[in-house]
Amino acid sequence: MSLDLNIEAKIKELEEDTEQLEINQLIYDLTCIRKRKRISQKDLARTIAVTPMTVSRIENYAVYNVGGRCNPTIKLILAYARAVGYELQLVPVSDDE
Repeated sequence: MSLDLNIEAKIKELEEDTEQLEINQLIYDLTCIRKRKRISQKDLARTIAVTPMTVSRIENYAVYNVGGRCNPTIKLILAYARAVGYELQLVPVSDDE
């Protein structure tokens, strides 16, 4: 029984890590777009109504994995994407839908 609980805990941890990696990749991609479009963190922050420090923390965690766990809200990610000229869309992960 103890072994089963340990395995379940490890599976949950791996799922959470995978989700965090997906968030990090999305933020990394948005950061690359921001830089390619020569939008400063300060200008982005002004556009999405956060501080430049918030933008920096989000990007630094996603890119360099520093500053603790990063969990920006979906609202913030959507605003970031729009500010750099992109939008997020849902796509099916299988042919079932």
